[in-house]
Amino acid sequence: MKIAFISYEFPPDTGFGGIGTYTYQLSIALAGRGHTVEVFSCSREEDKLNIVVEALVTVHRVKADKRSIFAERIVAVFAQRHAITGFDIIESPEYCAEGLQVRKAFPAIPMVVKLHTPLYLVNRLNNVHKPVSFKKKVKQLIGRSSYNKNGDADYQLAAAADAVCSPSRSLADIISKEWGIKHIDVVPNYYQPLPGFYNITAADARNNIVAFTGRLEVRKGILSLLRAIPLVLKAKPGIVFRFIGSSGDAPGGNGSMEAYIRQQLPGFLSQLQFTGFVHREDMPEAVKDVTLFVFPSVWENFPYVCLEAMSAAKAVVASDAGGMKEMLEGENGGKIVDAKDHKALAHAIIGLLNNAGERARMAQHNRKRVQDYYASAVLNTVEDYYQKVVSLQQTIKH
Repeated sequence: MKIAFISYEFPPDTGFGGIGTYTYQLSIALAGRGHTVEVFSCSREEDKLNIVVEALVTVHRVKADKRSIFAERIVAVFAQRHAITGFDIIESPEYCAEGLQVRKAFPAIPMVVKLHTPLYLVNRLNNVHKPVSFKKKVKQLIGRSSYNKNGDADYQLAAAADAVCSPSRSLADIISKEWGIKHIDVVPNYYQPLPGFYNITAADARNNIVAFTGRLEVRKGILSLLRAIPLVLKAKPGIVFRFIGSSGDAPGGNGSMEAYIRQQLPGFLSQLQFTGFVHREDMPEAVKDVTLFVFPSVWENFPYVCLEAMSAAKAVVASDAGGMKEMLEGENGGKIVDAKDHKALAHAIIGLLNNAGERARMAQHNRKRVQDYYASAVLNTVEDYYQKVVSLQQTIKH
């Protein structure tokens, strides 16, 4: 197949998010299987066309400071390449409707929209702990909402696509309900961990480190974790909590989340570690001595931090809100809790700290799950899915 990816995020120029990681890994893997793959992405500095990555994937970048500008500027470059390559299928994320203008210009090319988490949902999650205004409360009481899907470009792109898929059933159910899209396929993301994660052994772990990885922000469940930490440390005084990731905003936007955590836990500062941002290639070293991971997100679609923990052969305590329970196959790979219940969160952490055998069983399951499924079998699923979409559109046209 001849496959085109529309993605504002793509390393190294714009490799700052999960969409970029997903697009990079999948495009390289598909090209390695003999498909022609081209990526249409962005640069903050200059246009860069026909750049070959790892001798497999051709990348085209247009200069743009905003995703909306990128969505418009990429159309002309795509048109030039399509005239040469003749793409069979296009994939675009729904986030910020990056492929909308290409879809409008080339409606005859089958397009898949991959759900990552639409902007309206990201904003809702980030504001989950903000106080609700009186005006908003009144609107909620009379059944009115400030969100209108018809004015949302993310929705417009998904509604115009030939197929919509999600890596998690959780997000598929949310979008099916709120956007009224009847059929959303579940197609997990392909994921190939750095070799260093597979090199981590049980002997590397220490018995006193609980780690959180990801941006420190409200929607990642930091506030519940803050309330759980004193309960854990009361039961297990020797534990250290390591926060791996850059700091987002504190609740209400008043300063950094790291400063807020320190302020809220003044009696436990010696048991808190903050690494700040860690480059992807340095992550195996940053996590190899971790005992277990905790991801108490308010909601999360398909977090790569969970897959990294799994590939590092670690047990996980994860939120039941989102796709992590699907990734971990329920409690085969960890403890699944209501992250809003900080007591349940603390209980799960303490329980795993007290049970080395259960941690070892979960760790073995998690690494095997990544090796056999996400880094292998999922690629077949993606290929079959693309072919199904292309064949269906060919049937419809004829």
